[in-house]
Amino acid sequence: MSCGLILRLGLLTAFCGLAGCALWNRPTPSTLVMPTIASGNLVIIADFPLPEDEAARQQVESLRGDLAQTLQVPMEDVPIQVHLYRNESDYREVIAQRFPQLNGRRAVFVNDSSGTHIYAHWSDHVVTDLRHELTHAYLHANVGQIPLWLDEGLAEYFEVPPQPGRINPEHLPTLNGALQNGGWRPNLDRLSTLDRPEAMTRLDYAEAWLWTHYLLSGPQRGLITSKLAAESRHELVDPISLRIRHGNPNAEIAATQYLVAISQR
Repeated sequence: MSCGLILRLGLLTAFCGLAGCALWNRPTPSTLVMPTIASGNLVIIADFPLPEDEAARQQVESLRGDLAQTLQVPMEDVPIQVHLYRNESDYREVIAQRFPQLNGRRAVFVNDSSGTHIYAHWSDHVVTDLRHELTHAYLHANVGQIPLWLDEGLAEYFEVPPQPGRINPEHLPTLNGALQNGGWRPNLDRLSTLDRPEAMTRLDYAEAWLWTHYLLSGPQRGLITSKLAAESRHELVDPISLRIRHGNPNAEIAATQYLVAISQR
């Protein structure tokens, strides 16, 4: 991306303690190219001067600590290039050319031979999008391969900054509408068969969020934390869907009841 605003963001203690620090509050230089601030971690590449936004900065920089505390897995810093575009049309053109299988998504996470990359465009959803894709990046680097539904469910869970209830407002209407129409019920076995993000529908993402929220909000939280810890140590363990069913043979009924309960809060 030519003439981009480049911010190299490290996590040296003298600067800040969390990933993404100072994404939005650096003054805009006259040349559009910032010198290296510190080595490593996030490299933000934008085709426009990033606006100052303290709240957005804090919500992004808190993610790594949020992941580590909630999931009880150390989250080390990893080099990540974040490509931000002012115009959605420019972003979509890049995605269509480079990653056509991911075309149509608001933001994408890509890990290839050149490293870890996140692509997004500036919008009212940019903090949500960055938290979602950075969750994928941190999980991929610190945990490894996990089931697609859990990977996406965690990203949907953590894209919402910490708050009471931690409800993702996009998903409750989708799930309740599907439930009331009578044609859908949570189905962990079906969800576990999905192995490509492009094969997931909006309802699949919502259901992945529901299962993740249900597990993290109750006594079965340890099923997720122990699974991630084992994967980070490269240990062989039973599939998490099997462990969920061992803990509760009627897990789908419990998840449905949980959806009704949180919808009434």
